[in-house]
Amino acid sequence: MSQSPAKDGYTFLFDFASAPGLNAPARFQLAITEIDRNNPLPLYHQLYQILLKRIGDREWPPNEALPTEKELGERYDVSRATVRSALQKLVSDGYLYRRQGTGTFVAQPKVRHGPQRSAGLTGYLRARGLEPGWKLLGMERVLPGRRVATGLQIGEDQEVLDIHRLRLADEEVIGVHHCYVIYPLAAKIEPEYMTEGDNSLSYLTEHLNVSFSESHRIIEAVQPDPELIELLQLSTDNVCPLLVIHRVTIATDGTPVEYLHASYRGDRFEYYVHMEH
Repeated sequence: MSQSPAKDGYTFLFDFASAPGLNAPARFQLAITEIDRNNPLPLYHQLYQILLKRIGDREWPPNEALPTEKELGERYDVSRATVRSALQKLVSDGYLYRRQGTGTFVAQPKVRHGPQRSAGLTGYLRARGLEPGWKLLGMERVLPGRRVATGLQIGEDQEVLDIHRLRLADEEVIGVHHCYVIYPLAAKIEPEYMTEGDNSLSYLTEHLNVSFSESHRIIEAVQPDPELIELLQLSTDNVCPLLVIHRVTIATDGTPVEYLHASYRGDRFEYYVHMEH
């Protein structure tokens, strides 16, 4: 049984049962609230679960500092080393982040998305009370480069339209998109198309009446360059990897019409895929 969606609901580590748009099922919720020295679980792991539950219950909201290691050690009667191990695991698993010389803070819950969800990322955000949006940075006629040209099945000397825009959630930048569209289709695209719509392909389906038969995705983790660090508002002293999605979308006549290169913050985004076997 899944709980109702909540604006700031956390997806718990290894929660494979919750599809995009749902919180963790009840069986994934953590019940440990105090250290039990008769419990065979290591003390640091018990503390990890206790703190994770408190984070999930929003006792500390996103971006709020946790108590110090000394305070947590005194509260749960464990050593500083035990506290440090529990906090490090929470940082590694993406529930906390550290600021040098300042402390340890609660991370924002990750946005979960996947290709199966018909409402797309927009539907997921709205289900959590977040307002989705776009910001257009520019549209430019460019040569595609080898990877884009291969995906679109065109020559590297054949120009495409590069549409550069930001994916927003409550005005926070969560992703940077480059959409490469073939001509002559690209000549029909107006700038206002790119700041509206419920998914990244709305500008084609709703304004140009393009229908699609399939798409292909490659997902990889990369380190951000200085431009992406600035656009995604990443902390320069703790730069997280990016989750990069390459997608080629094919029209019903078999023509590849758009190559998407989307970069998302690794600390704010996860990709969910469900497969039947």
